Amino acid sequence: MYTLNDSSRKIIEKRLNLRFSDVISMDAHALDKVVEVRIGKRLKNTPINDERLIGRGSPYLYLNRFIEFNRKELNKYDDLKLLK
Repeated sequence: MYTLNDSSRKIIEKRLNLRFSDVISMDAHALDKVVEVRIGKRLKNTPINDERLIGRGSPYLYLNRFIEFNRKELNKYDDLKLLK
């Protein structure tokens, strides 16, 4: 478990204009929204162009390519299996 000292907590509170206990209880999406409102811009993911990272970790995560499942199609196949 990680802990922050009081000066780090005060800096976070000042930057986000929230109490530190509120920041801790927020989920990542809500925290991103607070930061976006605070800076006046949308946050975006930018790929890291570092040759040392090639071949490490998930290529889908690195390239921001995730597989999304079509739930309706999957459910259709599940229904067909149940009929057999």
